Amino acid sequence: MNDLTESPCNKKKILIWLVPLGIAIYLLSTDYSDHVLILTILFCLVGFAVIPLISRLLGCKNCEIKEDCPWMRMKVSPPRSSWE
Repeated sequence: MNDLTESPCNKKKILIWLVPLGIAIYLLSTDYSDHVLILTILFCLVGFAVIPLISRLLGCKNCEIKEDCPWMRMKVSPPRSSWE
């Protein structure tokens, strides 16, 4: 686990997912194409919605450490009172 890209908690791994999106935005802003727009939308749907949903429903379902996993703890908590 010395490699930086192996840890799901690593910010560099998240940045790797943003590189294709950044390139797509650049291409759409400089040389618009319907094909690039469609590929960008499909990439976002698959990469940021379908894969995390499948991971949570199938991969995390029987995981032994899901209580300690930052991906399973990403739920919205109620706002804290300023009086606490």
